[in-house]
Amino acid sequence: MKRSLPKKETTHPDVIVVTSDEFRVGARYDNWRSRGTQDWLLILTVAGAGRVGSGDTEILSTPGMVSLYQPNTPQRYYTDPAARHWHLLWSHFHPRPHWGLWLNWPEPTRGLKVISLHDQVVFRHVRAALADATRFSRLQLPGTTDLAVNALERALLWIHSVNNQATLDERVRHAVDLLEEGLKEPFSLARLASACGLSVSRLAHLFREQIGLPPLQYLEELRLQRAAQLLRSTGLRISEIAEEVGYEEAFYFSSRFRKKFGQPPSHYRQKK
Repeated sequence: MKRSLPKKETTHPDVIVVTSDEFRVGARYDNWRSRGTQDWLLILTVAGAGRVGSGDTEILSTPGMVSLYQPNTPQRYYTDPAARHWHLLWSHFHPRPHWGLWLNWPEPTRGLKVISLHDQVVFRHVRAALADATRFSRLQLPGTTDLAVNALERALLWIHSVNNQATLDERVRHAVDLLEEGLKEPFSLARLASACGLSVSRLAHLFREQIGLPPLQYLEELRLQRAAQLLRSTGLRISEIAEEVGYEEAFYFSSRFRKKFGQPPSHYRQKK
C-alpha cells in the first residue's frame, strides 16, 4: 500500500557542483519534493530497502539498485515499510557536459531512471566511488570539490559499463572531441557538421538525442565547467579565465556563469 505524503516538503541542499552523503535511516525516513530539484539526484541502495517514486509510480529499491532523478522531476522516496531500515548513498550534482551518454539509463517513469547492479564487482566499485564522493564532499579543503566530482564520475563510468542501452554514434563522438579541442574557437554548427560528414539537421538531431543537449549548449557547458575549475584551482583574473574558455567579453561571461551556478565568478571563487 502506498504511503500518504508527508505534511511538509523536504528541503534540499544548495548544490553548486556536487554534494554527497551516506545515510542509515529507519522506518520514519520520508522525503517529498513536489517540484524536484534543479540538480540531478542519484541514490544507491546499499542495504535494507527504500521506495523510490515520481508521480503515481513507485519502485522498490533493494541493494544494488541505483535511482536517478532528473532536474524538476517530482521526488518521493522513503524507507520501505516492510524493511524498516535503509542504507543509502546519494549525490546531488550538476553533470559535466560529457556525462550525457552515461546518464542515458532505462526510464520506467518520466524523469526517473533506474539501473540494477546485478554484478557484485560493479556494485562494490560503485559503492566505493560514492563513498569517496561523500568523503571529499564533506571536506572543506582546496581541491576536494574536484576530487568529489572525480569520484562521482568514476561511479557513473562503472554504472555505464553495465548499461547496454548507451551507445554513441562515432560521428557524434567526433563532434564531441572537436568541441572539447576547440573550446576557445567561435562556434559554427555548419562547420562542425561538415567535419563530421553530416548535414546540419542530422548532426543536431543525433547530438541532442545521444548527448542530451544541442551542440552549442554542450559547448557552453564545457566552457563554464572549465571556467569553474580554473576559478577553483588558479589565480587567473576573471577576464583571463573568460578569454581562456572562449568568451570575448568578461561581462557576458560573468552573466552566463551566474545563470549556470547561481552566483558571479568572484563569489564562486571565494566559496571554493
